[in-house]
Amino acid sequence: MNSPSREAKEPLQPHGESQYSGNKNNIEKTILAGLKREKKWKTTKKSFKDERATSFGTGFDIIIDQVRVLHPDIDLLDTNYYKTVVNGQLVED
Repeated sequence: MNSPSREAKEPLQPHGESQYSGNKNNIEKTILAGLKREKKWKTTKKSFKDERATSFGTGFDIIIDQVRVLHPDIDLLDTNYYKTVVNGQLVED
């Protein structure tokens, strides 16, 4: 036998109120906390990207310095980490 639903047992609330109205502040706090965490994550993510780019650039500069010491007669002015080698030529990536 089916029992009456829970909603049918609860008294009706006056217009504009509900059994959840007390939770509205908690829901808003949860949403704001989530937005703050998302903003913090985006900032952290950007920081990681910047750190990786800086590390890569530093590594590139270290390698160029080593090549200059090992082969001082080679012209390295056109080298940068935005270029790749295609068919034996340096091209912008």
